[in-house]
Amino acid sequence: MKGIRKLPEITDYHRNLFLEKIAFTANPEKCWNWTAHKIDGYGRFRVKDDVFLSNRLAYYIFNGVDPMGLLVCHTCDNRACCNPKHFFLGTGKDNFMDMVKK
Repeated sequence: MKGIRKLPEITDYHRNLFLEKIAFTANPEKCWNWTAHKIDGYGRFRVKDDVFLSNRLAYYIFNGVDPMGLLVCHTCDNRACCNPKHFFLGTGKDNFMDMVKK
């Protein structure tokens, strides 16, 4: 991983493979945990020749928007969560302030 960068186009193949690695819950308000490879609690997923954080790809797949230079932060503080209802975009400062507030 090389910092925050533009995400690649996601093919149907990669989208389906990605979605297979999420443990969806019956309750859409609960966390949807990443079940595959993780480092420091954050899911990792390879697209073509690069590896991306699962929460960034989940944001992109579910919202249709590349978060570009922003962080995909978790309201639930669960690094493995891929539920787009638990995401907000922010800067490093926004993420830190959210942590301090909690």
